[in-house]
Amino acid sequence: SASTTAAGREPWVSDGTSVGTQMISDVRPGATGSMALDAGPFLPAGGKVVFPANNGTDGIEPMVYDGTSVSLLANVSAGSNNGWQGRAVVLGNNVFFNGYNGNKYSTWKTDGTTAGTVHAINVALSSIAAFGNRLLLFGEEVIHETSQAGQYEFPARLWISDGTQGGTSFVSRINPTSYPSITFFQQVGSRYVFGADDGTNGGELWTTDGTAGGTQLLVDAFPGSTGAISSFAAYEDSFITPGRFKWMSRSKRRLDSEELQPMIHARANGLRIPLFVKQDDN
Repeated sequence: SASTTAAGREPWVSDGTSVGTQMISDVRPGATGSMALDAGPFLPAGGKVVFPANNGTDGIEPMVYDGTSVSLLANVSAGSNNGWQGRAVVLGNNVFFNGYNGNKYSTWKTDGTTAGTVHAINVALSSIAAFGNRLLLFGEEVIHETSQAGQYEFPARLWISDGTQGGTSFVSRINPTSYPSITFFQQVGSRYVFGADDGTNGGELWTTDGTAGGTQLLVDAFPGSTGAISSFAAYEDSFITPGRFKWMSRSKRRLDSEELQPMIHARANGLRIPLFVKQDDN
């Protein structure tokens, strides 16, 4: 997305040249714009691109770009409520996301068509990740269809799914008495690692292969109940590919600063930078 004074922040497309860079649609006419500063994600589905946007009438809802125009896929939540609640991931030809229909939060999916934008799984998502041809879900199971006390089973649990309600099964509760606050999912080889608090060891690094027996604490990096990983910190470092890691510097650091230059040119300088996971409040 990009922002202009006249249109605000809207979806754009580019072929890598100035001439080929243009706004694809003024989804929300006027200077307000349809997308937030951190708008996205833009995800492929059925040969199209799905993304969340607010047209000014229906709230934040799933939109689709077919290479020519942008259109509303579905008004998941009637009126101006936000039907798209984020936490989206691609599996096969579908985009799965946390949706809100005005009564409940649950997992929705879309194949880039209006008919294919439907409720999929009765789990209100906190985190989701594609795991081969399956999904790893972390969230609370929907018990009642309408808003009421006890609508969701608490606390949230880890699930494995093929993308259907019938193909979704429980993996682990992790924390039997409180919300375990999974902070991220990242695939490493044939397993996933994530941060979670089991109520005993604090926030630490966990691992799973999608089974109950294969879901366990990976390392107790900071012994005790405090833990090494904070559920309130935004860990934006991530693997782009198994061999490429995206990292974030501390704020207000220039690329030519003495702090960043050695890391940017680490390979040329023969500098080895170990990768580890630990919270540092400094």
